Amino acid sequence: MEKITKLIQTLTGREIRLFHKYAALSGKKKNNLKIRLFNISCENPEISDIEAAKLLGMDQGAAFSMLKSRLYNDLLDLLLLVTDSSSFYNKAFWIRYSMLKSLMLVYALDNRNLANHSNYLISKAEQLALKFDQPTYRVLVNELILNSRPFMKGPATVKKVKETMLLSLDSQADIIKIQNIFKQISSISSYNSNQANTQLAFIELKLQEIEDIYARNPSPRITFFYLRSKLLYALNIQDFNGFLSYAQKLLEHVQSEVSIRSNDNLGGAYTMLSNALMYLKYFNESIEACYNAEKLFFKHSNNDINTKSVRFIAHLYVKDYQSCVELVAQVRSIKRIKRGSFHYSKWLYLDANIKFIQGNYKATLQLLERHSFLKSDRSGWRLGYKILEMMCIVELGNYDWLPYRIDTFRKLVNDIKKENTARPKLMLKLLKRLIKENFDFDTTTAKMQQELSLLQSNTGEYFCDILGYEVIRFDEWWVSKLKAPSETTSPAKRRRKKALKD
Repeated sequence: MEKITKLIQTLTGREIRLFHKYAALSGKKKNNLKIRLFNISCENPEISDIEAAKLLGMDQGAAFSMLKSRLYNDLLDLLLLVTDSSSFYNKAFWIRYSMLKSLMLVYALDNRNLANHSNYLISKAEQLALKFDQPTYRVLVNELILNSRPFMKGPATVKKVKETMLLSLDSQADIIKIQNIFKQISSISSYNSNQANTQLAFIELKLQEIEDIYARNPSPRITFFYLRSKLLYALNIQDFNGFLSYAQKLLEHVQSEVSIRSNDNLGGAYTMLSNALMYLKYFNESIEACYNAEKLFFKHSNNDINTKSVRFIAHLYVKDYQSCVELVAQVRSIKRIKRGSFHYSKWLYLDANIKFIQGNYKATLQLLERHSFLKSDRSGWRLGYKILEMMCIVELGNYDWLPYRIDTFRKLVNDIKKENTARPKLMLKLLKRLIKENFDFDTTTAKMQQELSLLQSNTGEYFCDILGYEVIRFDEWWVSKLKAPSETTSPAKRRRKKALKD
């Protein structure tokens, strides 16, 4: 019943009244099972199949399944009957719907021998497809003209239609190709972390193809994917000013082009802008961009949840921990996020980091034990999991646990062959030395100052992705463990410690 009840919850009062009138045509209202099942679904949004069948006095068998199917199909027919522009969040989607509806009516009118009526609709659909850069629909329109109206229009028109059709097919082929390439180069980063090496090599391989397509066909949709590809490349080469520039261009492009101006695209552009601002440490501006994005996404959608994770990091860096806690509670209360899924595990991990910052190290370890999905990402999220776990062990003073955890971490790092392990290897060296120095951070730092400085440089292969697995930077945590210089400390040592903390 879930499919039916969720659809019914989206209906307006006018649509509900129309359904009753439509369904009543097939029988008396009091005995109409479809109307009764519809009313039951309206009153009980969480009702199950068993409960609904019982209320109707039916068995949960084939007859009930057919009744549900007829009701669902009637509701879909109702949507086609009453849908207008006010039902769409995005003008681009309304345009596509209008063109498809016109083409469906063309078939219906032709079947009634009303060619004059259908010719008007074909012309209208063609104008919309041309105006709003929709080559797929132009192909459909031209196919109708070519196959059913050649004698009406004459040879010259047939030739023109053929040429237009071929141009539309070429344009659509370019859109499909650039979209496919973009999906390939962007899919790695969606559910994995620390994939920069593999991703950069692949982007560089494919970027020339993208630029060639853009050079010969800079249509709005192709420009959209071109800008997004340049964004990915700028991020992977750590050109954050370039990343911000392309993010701003993408936002302007989506705002100005009707053919791609959908809520999802506009929200995505704001999310890219928030990421760019984050990397340049404009955290408050990043938070504002995230709020703009969240207003455009469907509530609790993947895009909405991903944007909230960006805002979480921005709140963390401005030390607004209360907002972080509220975000964790908000996302973890979403019913569609299933236990063991990526979102479930990631937000447990973010929660664990906040617990660590708040000094609740036992709670942090308890949360880490539940990150089943993140452990499968051996080259990324699992590294973060292990690093945070070892930091907790040090904070709790359970020093006898650390050698075993370090050995496990060493094996994990050594097993990673393709991705960047420069930062984790330096962390490993620092922690191993810390054990030898009897957990004296100051003595360890004096002997491993070069390694710590490389971590603090945060560039090149030692770059810490602010949106990656190292939510709490290891080098910043390490410096926080150094003792404050006393009055008896030599000026040189005080200067060295101050430089480290800066």
